[in-house]
Amino acid sequence: MNRSPAGPAADAQPSDAAPPPATADVPSQSLAARLRRIAGYFGTDRKWWVFAVLATLTGSLTEAGIPALLKPLLDRGFTQGSLQLWAVPAAVLTLFVVRGVAGFAAQYALSRIANDGMVKLRQDMFARLLNAELGLFSRQSASSLSNTVVFEVQSGATMLVQALLGLSRDTFTLIALVGYLLYLNWQLTMVIVVLVPGMSWVMRKLSRRLYGLTKQGQQATDELAYVVEENVLAHRMVRLHGAQEQQNERFGFLSRRLRQLALKSTVAASAMTPLTQSVAAVALSAVLTIALWQAQAASDAERAVTVGGFVAFVAAMMMLVAPIRRLADVANPITRGVAALERGLAMVETVPPEPQGQTSTAVPAQARGEIRFDAVQVRYVPQASARPGESPVANGAASADAGESTAKPTQGDPEPGVSAPSGPDEAGSETPLQDTSTSPEAGTLPHEEDTPALQGVSLSIAPGEVVAFVGPSGSGKTTLVNLLPRFVLPTSGSVLLDGIPLDQWPLMALRSQIAMVTQDVVMLNQSVAANVALGQDIDRDRVQSALEAANLAAHIARLPQGMDTVVGHNATQLSGGQRQRLAIARAIYKDAPILILDEATSALDNESERLVQEALQTLMQGRTTLIVAHRLSTIEHADRVVVMEAGRIVEQGSHVELLQSGGVYARLQHRGALADR
Repeated sequence: MNRSPAGPAADAQPSDAAPPPATADVPSQSLAARLRRIAGYFGTDRKWWVFAVLATLTGSLTEAGIPALLKPLLDRGFTQGSLQLWAVPAAVLTLFVVRGVAGFAAQYALSRIANDGMVKLRQDMFARLLNAELGLFSRQSASSLSNTVVFEVQSGATMLVQALLGLSRDTFTLIALVGYLLYLNWQLTMVIVVLVPGMSWVMRKLSRRLYGLTKQGQQATDELAYVVEENVLAHRMVRLHGAQEQQNERFGFLSRRLRQLALKSTVAASAMTPLTQSVAAVALSAVLTIALWQAQAASDAERAVTVGGFVAFVAAMMMLVAPIRRLADVANPITRGVAALERGLAMVETVPPEPQGQTSTAVPAQARGEIRFDAVQVRYVPQASARPGESPVANGAASADAGESTAKPTQGDPEPGVSAPSGPDEAGSETPLQDTSTSPEAGTLPHEEDTPALQGVSLSIAPGEVVAFVGPSGSGKTTLVNLLPRFVLPTSGSVLLDGIPLDQWPLMALRSQIAMVTQDVVMLNQSVAANVALGQDIDRDRVQSALEAANLAAHIARLPQGMDTVVGHNATQLSGGQRQRLAIARAIYKDAPILILDEATSALDNESERLVQEALQTLMQGRTTLIVAHRLSTIEHADRVVVMEAGRIVEQGSHVELLQSGGVYARLQHRGALADR
C-alpha cells in the first residue's frame, strides 16, 4: 500500500502558515426555517415534547415557590409566631420533591428526544453513505465522514435539545418569578422591569465578547498544534534546509498570540461577574430605597411592605439574574447545534446516490463472463470545477481531492473512484515502479482536462479467459478494470457484459457477478466467517471450504474461536499474506463468474506469495479473470497480456509473443518494471 505524504514515512514541506480551520458558509435561511428542517428527526414524537414541556413548566413554577416560602416563614413564623411547626418542613419537602421529580422527568424526556432523533438521522446518513456516489469518498476523508456521522450528530443533537429545553425552562421560570413579583408589589416590579434590559444588555455584550475570544483561542490552539505536527512530519526537510530558527520564530509568534488571546478571555470572563453584580446592586439599591419610602409613607394599618414580603421580593428579584443571563446567550448553543446537525442533513439531502442502473432490463442470474470494451474514454474533470455534491470526475468517475494530503490510491495502480484511508497508523510498502505521487490515477494530480485517463480503448474478453494488464504507472490499467463494477463511469463509449451494456444492468445484479482481490485488503471488525461471507448468509461448511481452498484453514483453526474469532481492525492480527488469502477466501465464497485481481501479490515475501499464488490458481479456474500486476509469476500464466500506455492499448498477446516482438512489454521487463518474483 502506498503511504500518503502525510504519513510518518514521508516528509512534508512545511507551509508558512497553518491552514485556517474549515468553516461552513452561514446559511441564508432564518433560524426558525433551519429548525423546521431538523424537526423531521427531532420533532415528530410530540408526546415526549409535551411531556418535557409540562415537566419543565412544573419545575419552573417551583422556582417561584422558594421565595414564596420566605414570606409566611418570616411574617407568621418569626414575627407573629402563629405558623405551625410542621408546615415549614412539609412545604420545603413538597417543594423539592416536586422540583426533583419534574427535573428528572424533563431530563429523561430530553434524552429520549435527542437519542431517538440521533438514531433516525444517523440511520439515514449511514444509508446514504453506503450508496453515495463515489466522488464523496475522494472529497472527504474517512475520519471526516465518520466524525460527521457519529460525533457531530451527537454533539449537535444534545446541544440543540438541551438549549431548547433550557429556553423553555428559563422562560417559564422568568414568567413565574415576574408574576410572583407583581403579586407581591407591582410598583417595585416596575423598577425591575426598567433595569432588567440594562442588565441583559451588559451580559449579552460580555457573553458575545467572551465567545468571540474563545473561538479565536481555539483557532490559535489548532494553528499551534498544526505547526508542531507538520514540523514533526517534516523534521528531515527542516533540518536539510536549516530552517529550525525560522520555524522556532513561527512557533513563538503563534504561542505569544495564543497567550494574548488567553489573557483577553480571562479579562472578559473575570469582568462578567463584577459587572453583573454591579448592575444587580443598582437594581437592589433602587428597590431598597423605594421599599423604605413605601414603608415610611404608609401607616401601620395599611403597610404594604412587610419584612417577609420584602425579603421574598429581594430573593425572587435575585433569582431573575440566572435565567436572564442564560436567555441572553441562548441563541449561541441553538445555532451551534443546528449547524452541526445541518452537516449531517447535507449528507442526506445533497449527496447524490450512486446510479443504480436499469431495473427493468432482463439480465441473467449468472453471467457467462463475456466482456467487451467499445471505444471507452474516461476524462477527468479538474477538481475546482466540481460543484458541492457532484463527483469531481466526469460522469461519476471520481478522483481524490488534489488539495488534500491524505488522498492516495487504494491499490498499486489506483482507481480514481475510491480514496483509501490514510494515516500514521497504517503500514504499507511500495509497488515496484509505482510513482503514485505523480500518477494521474493516484488522484493527487488529476489529468489535465484535455488528457483522458482512457482514450478509445476497445477490447473483447472471452468467457473464462485470463487477461493480464501491464504498463507504466498512470497508464489506465486500474481505471479500465474498475469500469466493470462501475466504480468508474465512462465519459464516452460503452462496456458490455454478456452483450448487455453495464448501465442496463441493475447495479446490485452487476456487482454480484464480480469478485475482487486487491493489494490493499480491507476487512471488517467482525468474525472470520462474517468477513468471508460478506454480504451473504454464513454457511459454515462453505466458509470452511473457502478457507481450505485459500490455504488458510489450518491457521484459522488455531485461532481462539476458530472461524468465529473477531479479526480486529482490518485484521491486524493476521500477516499480510494471511489477509490476502482471507480476501481470496471471500472471493471463493462469492463464487462470481468474473474475477478482478489488482496487485493481489504485491509486497509479499516468497513463502506468502507461493501460498497466495496457489490459492489464486484455484480461484481463477473457470472464471473470466482480469489481472493488474507487475510480477511475472502472475503475468506469465495469463492467456493474454494487454500492454497499456497513456490510456491506450499499445500491444497484446501471450507473454512469449510479446517478449519476442521487442515492444513496450519487452522494454518493461528489460528495465525491471516486471518483478521476477
